[in-house]
Amino acid sequence: MQDKRIEGLHRELNRLEEAIKRRDRAISDINRIIDDKLYTLTIVKEAYRTVSAILDHSEMVTAIMDLMKGVLTYDISGILLWEEDGGSELVMEVVQPSSKRLVDNFNSRFFHIAKKEIPVTLDKGRLVFKWKGESANLVRRSSKRSKAAFCKFIILKTGKKKLGILGIGRSENLGDFDEADTRLFSLIGNQSAVGLGNALSHERAQELAITDELTKFYTRRHFKECLEEEVKRSKRYGKVFSIVMLDIDDFKMINDKYGHIQGDKVLIDMSKSIRNALREVDLICRYGGEEFIIVMPETGRDGAIKAAERIRRIVKNKRFLISGKSARLTLSLGVASYPFDGVSGEDLIRKADQSLYSAKAGGKDRTC
Repeated sequence: MQDKRIEGLHRELNRLEEAIKRRDRAISDINRIIDDKLYTLTIVKEAYRTVSAILDHSEMVTAIMDLMKGVLTYDISGILLWEEDGGSELVMEVVQPSSKRLVDNFNSRFFHIAKKEIPVTLDKGRLVFKWKGESANLVRRSSKRSKAAFCKFIILKTGKKKLGILGIGRSENLGDFDEADTRLFSLIGNQSAVGLGNALSHERAQELAITDELTKFYTRRHFKECLEEEVKRSKRYGKVFSIVMLDIDDFKMINDKYGHIQGDKVLIDMSKSIRNALREVDLICRYGGEEFIIVMPETGRDGAIKAAERIRRIVKNKRFLISGKSARLTLSLGVASYPFDGVSGEDLIRKADQSLYSAKAGGKDRTC
């Protein structure tokens, strides 16, 4: 009789232990769900903070890629944006050393999605391709198996209007994206679309004006009109001219560390230094963010390089005040000349952009 009672007590204890284990598992599951929800909420909050603080689409693209890189694991990412007239821009970032085959494979899948989704026909001759950061240095030759085996794409749209495509890719080594990855990618994509929509709308409004509100330089739209006029004039009279594209090195670090208000003050101060280093006849434009472009009438390549170097030295030797602290800044500059580097405005801009990229890749603080 006593043995049966003891056996019954053991069974009851076992039932209680199992109940406690089930309860602990349930609590653990609830805590995990709460942690996931809090993490997701943090990402949404960070994404909202990012997209609401930036009104330049190039800066927005950089911020989106940096945000994704902080919360997702992948080999390669890209953002493709397009315009109604067929022009487009593709920015790609290789996060880990990857094969050229992986990059080409990801690129091919990107444009396969684009052909199905975009409302315009892309003019590949007007595609502006850019590497983010030092990504080009991470592309190397590798085995045939190294390809973008797993990809995620999301259409960036506000309302019914499609703005572009955001994509990420993984090699076979990293494996497929799980449900949590997909959810985070979707959240970032949706917030990014809102921010890009606002930035592009702001830029379109800015383009309607002739001068940039901050620097008082000409706007990008007015610059392109003036550039085409300079091409026509030089062709008619057999003249040469040059353009210089310049970018403030590591400017993003200033915005990240001190905020956009301090960044704007640096841009104002920088614009004064650039203007003072040039002739009255030279036309200056704020091309986007911390990037400027100059048209130098009746100036050949040698003269343009001398002028670019003069600007670079003036800026390098100047002390900029940032949040009450003295700081030095540098510029990277790219030169293109008519008719040697191109006979159209677009050709010259493309060549100057390539020269600027070479200056960046060569170590910055130089003219190419």
